[in-house]
Amino acid sequence: MGDIIGEKFGKRESRNVMLYGLICQIICSALIGLTLLLPSTSKEFNSLLSFSIYSAIASLVSYVVAQTVDILLFHKIRDKLSANSKFKFVWNNISTITAQILDTVIFVLIAFGLFGGLGIKILLNMILSQILVKTILALLDTPLFYIFTRTKKPNNANIDDNNKL
Repeated sequence: MGDIIGEKFGKRESRNVMLYGLICQIICSALIGLTLLLPSTSKEFNSLLSFSIYSAIASLVSYVVAQTVDILLFHKIRDKLSANSKFKFVWNNISTITAQILDTVIFVLIAFGLFGGLGIKILLNMILSQILVKTILALLDTPLFYIFTRTKKPNNANIDDNNKL
């Protein structure tokens, strides 16, 4: 969806949606943290929520890095190739796949390496298998990107592609 927003409404709106997503993740993480302060009837419940905090930290870091790179790459490649719209798949897929690789590597290393203490072999297997699945999904969503971006940008959209992230 980020690429569709970027294509239709520009870098500024794409960045705004990313920031709204980040705010939502922070709110959810804070609510999980507050839940941990409440008395619990089970150690398992607290254990599960404690790991959720580590996952949330990993998720926030990976989200910010990956989405920032996705937006920057998407618009940089699009600006270079935009004269020929048949190459939309290039900026869509390169930015998305690169961002998914970064997101996966950062999340797995923080959540399961730093906080989970898993070995390098398991971490690499997790990373490679997730990258494979996410790459396939990114390629499969390409027709949707074409469908949702086939019309021109709305005239009333606040488009500012030169705005820096």
